[in-house]
Amino acid sequence: MSPTLTNAPPGTDLKPVRVLVRQLDYLTKGLNPLGQTVDKMATAYGPGSPLLDPTQRKLEPGSQEFLDAVSDYRHGQLILVRPLAYIGLIESGAVRDVVTDDDTGEEVVAEEHLLDVSVATVDDLADWIRTERPTVNDVVQASGGDPDVAKKLLEAESLATNGEARKGVLEGLSAVISRG
Repeated sequence: MSPTLTNAPPGTDLKPVRVLVRQLDYLTKGLNPLGQTVDKMATAYGPGSPLLDPTQRKLEPGSQEFLDAVSDYRHGQLILVRPLAYIGLIESGAVRDVVTDDDTGEEVVAEEHLLDVSVATVDDLADWIRTERPTVNDVVQASGGDPDVAKKLLEAESLATNGEARKGVLEGLSAVISRG
């Protein structure tokens, strides 16, 4: 279950963030059975993780717990990290800041800009590959079986990886192109 933005143990300065990577083990603060603040290891998951899928849990649809689970599944798990870890995690791209509305204290989630690979330029696709680091399957599936899109993706992969396209991407997109 995700922490709320206000349930950090007393006396801590933990930072709320959303996880962007598949899995993240991190050090945070928690309370022991005596109510004392202690360090604890925890694991959190990024967007789309089957472990966060709200349909696989017995939650009352419409309840706050269900809505939080849907948010975690769509945007990555909400976690509280220590300030020193926060800096490294933000810089590495493993997490993103949680922005809250000043009036309500509710999280403000920016609208996602979805890349349409069929109309995107090779440079846009190369930027996507560099920044989002999609898996081999993600890149091959993005072609949608279209040989023209596969050619564009292959060129973008090569551009993003300085001419060293990943073997699986090369093979998968080449198969799509040859079936064309």
